[in-house]
Amino acid sequence: MADHGDLMESVYRHAVGFANEVGGPIRRLKVTVGEVSLEAEWPAPGDPGPLVPHLADLNGHHAPAPPSEQPAAAAVSVVQSPMVGTFYRSPEPGAPPFVKEGDIITPGQQVGIVEAMKMMNPVQAVTGGRIAKVLAEDAGAVEYGQALFALEEG
Repeated sequence: MADHGDLMESVYRHAVGFANEVGGPIRRLKVTVGEVSLEAEWPAPGDPGPLVPHLADLNGHHAPAPPSEQPAAAAVSVVQSPMVGTFYRSPEPGAPPFVKEGDIITPGQQVGIVEAMKMMNPVQAVTGGRIAKVLAEDAGAVEYGQALFALEEG
């Protein structure tokens, strides 16, 4: 039986192979090991294309690129939705967003809100880094574990 690191390496390689095999940019890729699933989302016409290159989501954890493929400057991770609901980037309509692209955030910092059943639930960063890309639409529906922001760590 392979250890956890070997399993993640194998899943990562299969996910990247899948992305390369289907061709074209993939906007979002999610891989789950328990009960085996694979989800891929392609960008809509006019969408900027892939938002987080080589991102495989394994049971809510970022699968890092193998050392030979990691960028020298920073690793990419995501801030995920803690639940199903409606995502808001700001505390109220017309207010500035909690964070914007380029902002440096710290672990525990509130970066958004997910409304579920009329309850406003804060979304907090698990890790620190720089907001590289906003991945979810303001006032849009989100799923549990969906990537909301791409972060450059380090």
